[in-house]
Amino acid sequence: MYDRTPLPVLKPAMRKRAIVRLAALFLSVLVLITTWCLPLKHVKAQDKQDASAAAPEFEKGKKAFDKKNYPEALKHLTAAARLNSRSAPVQYYLALAALQNGDSVLFKRALSRIIITHQIHEGPGKQAMDALLRYAPDCKPYPVLNPNGMVLRFVKSQMPIKIYISQGSMLPPQYAGKTIGRLHIPTLMPLLSQSAFFARLPKDPNYQSGYYQCVMRALHKWDWANAEGILSYQVVSDPTTADILVFWCPKFEIPNMNGYTADLNLGDKGKVILQLATRGNMPPNLVSDLIVLNATHELGHCWGLEGHSPNPDDIMNFKLLWIYTAGGGANLPKYGISESDRMTLRALYDIAPDQVK
Repeated sequence: MYDRTPLPVLKPAMRKRAIVRLAALFLSVLVLITTWCLPLKHVKAQDKQDASAAAPEFEKGKKAFDKKNYPEALKHLTAAARLNSRSAPVQYYLALAALQNGDSVLFKRALSRIIITHQIHEGPGKQAMDALLRYAPDCKPYPVLNPNGMVLRFVKSQMPIKIYISQGSMLPPQYAGKTIGRLHIPTLMPLLSQSAFFARLPKDPNYQSGYYQCVMRALHKWDWANAEGILSYQVVSDPTTADILVFWCPKFEIPNMNGYTADLNLGDKGKVILQLATRGNMPPNLVSDLIVLNATHELGHCWGLEGHSPNPDDIMNFKLLWIYTAGGGANLPKYGISESDRMTLRALYDIAPDQVK
């Protein structure tokens, strides 16, 4: 399951100093309280209801924490976080209580819930990251907000997520190898429920039968999330029933792009389109490996990891690079799903989304 490495054992004096430092971090964040929320245009009536429902438990938790009754604080703060998962102050206090109770998993997870919805170089995101790195320097979760500043993910009640992997099909020319935006959704979405549409799709001339298995290999790299109960998914043969549709194209119109994910969602549950290049700028000897790598990355976007990680070792890093050799070939470093990727996905599915896929 999770990394259950215990936190460092602190002597009483060291423990006290550590808590004082973390408490100081928290108090400094309160000065920036206006930045702890998402932009006002995203504050909904439900958010206010969540905050109101959580307030009594939060107050009880803070009082218990001040009295050093940490087990009692943890109980109330856990309840508050369940009622208002997007509150940075609630999650921060919860992390402090978890630290005092020796719960390294909850400590990391609560701070990760703050980090994924904030900038990590300023404000509450930075404060949470500083506190996390103090005790878990290898854990670096990252923001997941989409370009509109929203959390967009699947929900348990609509799982398993149905995935259709085409056998070389390309989208029509106006979409293939292109970034699909909101203006395309009204015309493209209705087609995705028609079997005849899929029957007429052209085939990528560079597609090879083994590429289907490349996507399956990529999907299996996320099986840990299935095992932990974060996600459940299945591959389907009927594209009209799928939530995620995988298509192919020789290359993208944007140079150096070899994969792209588009959420076709205008307020209701929509579809996710994933396109993978079969040629692009990829070295010929690495095409299959890069399809696995790019598909793994793009599936992360499908799950809701909308942003890119600044950490070079994460699968959700912006640039997945290969190294040219002196003989004219190329090698691919061993990229994989890191513990930071895992922490980020866990936190994403802990908090309430703004919109569901």
